[in-house]
Amino acid sequence: MSLDALLEGDIAGPMASPGTVILRGEGLSKAFGGNQAVDQVSFDLRAGEVHAFVGENGAGKSTLAKLIAGVLNSDEGTLEVDGSPVHFPGPHDAQAAGIAMVHQELSVVSSLSVAENVLFGVEPSRWGWMHRQKMSATARKYLDVVGLHVPPNLSTARLSTAQRQLLEIAHVLALNARIIILDEPTSSLATSDAHHLRELIGALREAGRTVVLVSHDFDEVLDVADRVTCLRDGQWVCTEPAETLDHDKLIRLVTGRDVLVAPREARVHTGEAPVLEVRELTGPGLVHADLVLHPGEILGIGGLVGSGRTELMRILAGDVRPTAGSMMLFGESFAPSAPSAALKRGVSLVPESRKEQGLILHATVLQNIELAALDSLGSGPFFRAGAARMLAAEYVEKLRIKVSSVHAPVNSLSGGNQQKVVLAKVLATQPRVLLLDEPTKGIDVGAKAEILTLMRGLAAQGISVVMVSSVLQELLDSCDRIVVMRGGRTVGDLENVDISEEDLARLAFAG
Repeated sequence: MSLDALLEGDIAGPMASPGTVILRGEGLSKAFGGNQAVDQVSFDLRAGEVHAFVGENGAGKSTLAKLIAGVLNSDEGTLEVDGSPVHFPGPHDAQAAGIAMVHQELSVVSSLSVAENVLFGVEPSRWGWMHRQKMSATARKYLDVVGLHVPPNLSTARLSTAQRQLLEIAHVLALNARIIILDEPTSSLATSDAHHLRELIGALREAGRTVVLVSHDFDEVLDVADRVTCLRDGQWVCTEPAETLDHDKLIRLVTGRDVLVAPREARVHTGEAPVLEVRELTGPGLVHADLVLHPGEILGIGGLVGSGRTELMRILAGDVRPTAGSMMLFGESFAPSAPSAALKRGVSLVPESRKEQGLILHATVLQNIELAALDSLGSGPFFRAGAARMLAAEYVEKLRIKVSSVHAPVNSLSGGNQQKVVLAKVLATQPRVLLLDEPTKGIDVGAKAEILTLMRGLAAQGISVVMVSSVLQELLDSCDRIVVMRGGRTVGDLENVDISEEDLARLAFAG
């Protein structure tokens, strides 16, 4: 069934002609404590358009999206839908007006079936009290439209991140939303899954839906958006047709400056004793993987999602035990039984999932950093609180963490600043080997440049860095040497001299 056929005449609110203004915000403001997240922002949304919100972390994109969706209420300003003032006390009120949001942190219920998640919150009177067969048949229609080909009775807990993303969109379609807000929808997806989602966004537009796309991915924005609203420090900068923009202009608009990270001049390490040697390492997701790391080297690891990159990093960090193979660290056997054992040997990991593995979100910036540095700060009656505050303040300044105070909770920070807190935690352990798993994923272009520059500075101080990235150009710009993985194996080990994205992709796909 096509999207048009499924949704025809089945929408909350009147179906407007393409290009008609269906929602308008005037002077919207929202503050959290002393942080003005959105400051007097005005905009409009039109029927049948993809409207992108772009800006650095902390610019106010997600907050503005949540104001539209009723997740948050504005301190000032007004919203109009179809020319009439509206107030949404909560998301259900916005949904009744045809507005629904797919959050960056997915909210599907793992304990429910796929069908139950699709139809969760849909009024029973609309379908009648359905027995399971009818529920499955109804859900199947929405699943087919978004391209999620799994049994409706399957447990949601068994779905991948990409599949859960599609499930959320199927749920939004079942709610009959005509304004669909997607917050960083492709930040955790593989390239093929991201491509499919972009095609789905285009299909929603063709079916007359309005899609609000919150994204850091400028290529994605330029590919699918009709109009782009740029925000900076919570304020509106401009709204422009996407066809008038390019990558460089977007960078200047969202940052107020040109952000360039000059390619690193690769160092060739000859005659230096390795810091880390991995030989024929085998374990969950790995088959005879090899790796050599030199002092002060930035070693990149490329490959497709599922190639074994993250699995290798977790073994190096002591999070997973290998089943075969050997590791040597500074010339001595290295077989950490837990992350604490790896830390004692000077190996620290910045994990891919910073919110699940790297941070205590409800704790403050200070508490997160001091917990990582307890060995040097003491404990109990010997805990040096003053030294902890000085250490946290030092890293806030050094890493340019945008926060009102070290006592601010981490969950009040933007994604890029949360990533910097993870880095601060790891650096507080004084690592000799720093493992970075997708360190720039889901953060804005300015924060990416700062983190990559910081990484180079650490290498210049003699710290050895291993970086996993799905962005091939990022590896080429930042690393001395690049290892490519496929199917749990090391299939390439290249000095970063006269190699291209095509060279890396060829190894990742074909060996």
